[in-house]
Amino acid sequence: MEAMVTFVSDDGAQEDWTKLMPLFRQAGVPCVVAITSRQVGQAGYMGKEQIAYLQDELGWEVASHAREHVNLTELSEARMEEECRGSQEELRALGFGAQAIVYPYGRNNARVRSIAGRYYDAGIEVGGGGNTGRADRYRLQRVALGSYFDSRLPLATNRIAYYKARVDEAVRARAWLIFMLHPAERSHDGEQQRHLRETIRYVQAIGVPIVTVREGLSRRADLSMRARPRRLPGNGVLLRSIRRLVGLKFVWFYFMRCK
Repeated sequence: MEAMVTFVSDDGAQEDWTKLMPLFRQAGVPCVVAITSRQVGQAGYMGKEQIAYLQDELGWEVASHAREHVNLTELSEARMEEECRGSQEELRALGFGAQAIVYPYGRNNARVRSIAGRYYDAGIEVGGGGNTGRADRYRLQRVALGSYFDSRLPLATNRIAYYKARVDEAVRARAWLIFMLHPAERSHDGEQQRHLRETIRYVQAIGVPIVTVREGLSRRADLSMRARPRRLPGNGVLLRSIRRLVGLKFVWFYFMRCK
C-alpha cells in the first residue's frame, strides 16, 4: 500500500470558493468539500452552481456534512437517520455524489456509525493521524491544517514544519493522511494559506498522490467495514425487535441458572 494525502474542507462556506478553489485549481489537484445540505445557497455558503463547478469541472468530491450541522450523538435514532439519509438525498437531488459523510464537529459513536453505514461508504471524524492498516472506514481520522490546531501536542501544530512532518510520517507508515480545512475561520489567514500551498507542493514534490475520499477508498480495500450493518427490510424496527428478544431470552436464562 502506498501513502496518500486528502484535503477535506468542512461546511461549504464561500471561502472554499474564494480561498481554496484558486489554489487547488492552480496546483491541479482535487479537494473534498463537506456540504451541510440545508445551507447550500444560504448567506456565507456556496450555491449549487459553485459546488457543481468544483465537482464537474475541477474533479472535486462533494461529501455530506449532515443536514443541519448538528451533533449527531445528541439526537434520537430517528433524527440521526433523518440527518444522514436526508442530507444524502438532498445533495444527490442537486447532482452531487455524497458517498462519504464528515461528522459535524467530528462527533460520532457506534449508533451514528451504524446509521451512517446504511448510506455512506465512509465516515470522517476529527483528530488523530494517518489512517494505517485496517483502519475503520467509518472513523477515518484527520490532521488539522490552517485552523483548529491540536493544542494537546507539545509542539506548534500551526507551522509548515509540522504539516510536512505529518506527510513524512504518512510516507513512512504507508498511511492515508487526511488534512482538515476550515478556510472560513479567522485563524486560516494569509500565513496559513501559504502553508497550505507549500504543503500541497511538498506532497507533489515527493510523489505522494493527492486523492479524493472516493479514490482513497478504492485504493485502500483493506479498510475495515465494521460499521456497515446488514441491510434488513423496513426501517430498523425488525432489527430492534430481534435485539430486544435476544436480550430477554438471555435475562430469563440467567435467572433460571441462579434459582
